[in-house]
Amino acid sequence: MEKSRERALTFKELECFFKIMREQPEQVSRENYLACALLVCLGVRKQELIQAKWHEFDLANAIWKLPKERSKTGQGFTIPLALPIVEWLEELKVRSCGTEYVFPSRRRSKNPYMGADTLNRAISKLFGIEQEKAQTPPTSWERLSILLYMTLDAHVEVFYPSSKPQAISPKGA
Repeated sequence: MEKSRERALTFKELECFFKIMREQPEQVSRENYLACALLVCLGVRKQELIQAKWHEFDLANAIWKLPKERSKTGQGFTIPLALPIVEWLEELKVRSCGTEYVFPSRRRSKNPYMGADTLNRAISKLFGIEQEKAQTPPTSWERLSILLYMTLDAHVEVFYPSSKPQAISPKGA
């Protein structure tokens, strides 16, 4: 049996996942789409991203200084940001409407930032699996791995060159 920490999504699975998200904009908010893209591109933990504050970012110099207080390991570190990531963050800055958080809560909540299960629920809903509020959902990536395995079939046409994988671009989603 496959264990979640031993499993990484393939480029084909990621490409399929983002394609499905782009084809369902009425089910996936732009903020959720960009959060997933940033998680894949930056390799940070979900909580580190959704609790990020704007003062941690220096978009002019393309860096994110994740403070040790918010890091699971207790170590602060500097993350370089590629140009597309800076562009996504600039879009999120507009969408955050002046709040201090990159992903502010969109509902009344005890936290001023996106809920811990928001992405899990969005991914589950996208693939037709509704969750009861009382349940603790599996992690986004565990759920995504299972759902993509079920979704990848002969009906999904994905261009995947063997020599070099295509970049995943949230532009135009």
